[in-house]
Amino acid sequence: MEVGNSTLRQLPITLTAMCRWFGKEGDRGTMNQLGIVTNCWKHELDQGAPLEQLLDQAVDYGLVAIELRQTALGTFESADSHLPEVQRLGELAHEYPECCFDYAMSLSFLSGEITEAADRVRLGREAAVAVAGSGAPHLRLVDLVSSSEQVRACESKTVRELTELTLAMDQAGGILSVENCRQPWDDLFRVVQRAWEELGSVGEKLKICFDPANFRLSEEAGDSLQALGQLQISDLSMVHLKQVREAVVLQDLVPGEIDWAAQFRQLQEYQGPFLFEMAPGPDCWVRFEAARNFYEQHRCEV
Repeated sequence: MEVGNSTLRQLPITLTAMCRWFGKEGDRGTMNQLGIVTNCWKHELDQGAPLEQLLDQAVDYGLVAIELRQTALGTFESADSHLPEVQRLGELAHEYPECCFDYAMSLSFLSGEITEAADRVRLGREAAVAVAGSGAPHLRLVDLVSSSEQVRACESKTVRELTELTLAMDQAGGILSVENCRQPWDDLFRVVQRAWEELGSVGEKLKICFDPANFRLSEEAGDSLQALGQLQISDLSMVHLKQVREAVVLQDLVPGEIDWAAQFRQLQEYQGPFLFEMAPGPDCWVRFEAARNFYEQHRCEV
């Protein structure tokens, strides 16, 4: 992975440091790097399966990094507006001390919604702090809807809002990360770079959740390998594992439009979490086992 120009972000990342950012450290310094996003379980959750039951199975499979995704939390969020039940979510950190949780929410952060949805953002921050337990709180945002025109029109406001939200997470001892989605990568990266400049030494608390498959959801999103070449390892909070064909996320991690062997070659020095995020559907654990085999096969080839 290429090294960027910013001297603020050239410190080498360590697995212990990633554990501080993402979850626990100490006796878990050899953290298992595999995890899952709870929207993989949306089929089961919609069928009434308790989130705790799915977490029990995740622990049995050795998964550690658990992304608690808004809209896929079952009874741990409100049924109508998917607002987090902060106190109940906080109990998960005590019930599953072996897991590193972050809280992820959909928000049009690239077109002004951080301010417009201030109450939802506050609840998101509180949820991230609650589920962190003794680890570092981690709030993750994804913008599913903002157009490239909106991104450019709101750029200065977005930089200011991301800077303020990162500082708020830093004051809570945590980090903020933003996921690439349908928008042009160059627009997102420019916004993040400007926020890094505003944050100075605190810029290390603003990370990128890197999702190669999302680059194939829109023709204007860009090229995932070229984007990786612009980043340092320390810029990443996590990497999502999924596959896409014709702008549709698949239920299985299989060969497709994303060349995962090429992704892993460029990520060979990365020591942070990889989280499975396949589309939901029946038999999620059967498909997970196949996905894990796919990951291990291609990761070991690097």
